[in-house]
Amino acid sequence: VQGASLSYSNRASRNSELLDAINPYIEAIEQTFSMWLPYGTCAKFDTTELVQEDTKTQFEYLGAAIQTGLLTEDEARGRVGLEPKPEKQEPEVDPEP
Repeated sequence: VQGASLSYSNRASRNSELLDAINPYIEAIEQTFSMWLPYGTCAKFDTTELVQEDTKTQFEYLGAAIQTGLLTEDEARGRVGLEPKPEKQEPEVDPEP
């Protein structure tokens, strides 16, 4: 079937559909694990990497968000797990005697 192959561009949407289908089971497992943990602690599966877009698509989105002013450079860097850029420090000028 034409167009039925799995590529990086549609992997995240396919994984999202899968997570929607199995979410009730994930929640049941999380609740069961949480019963065995200390009071106030709960177990959660981290599925963010499964629905994350490929790097190229993600960088294109972040570049456009910076250009339009939706995100600052530091906010975009935070989204990909990078530290903010260090502040540029002005060189100290010695006062003349």
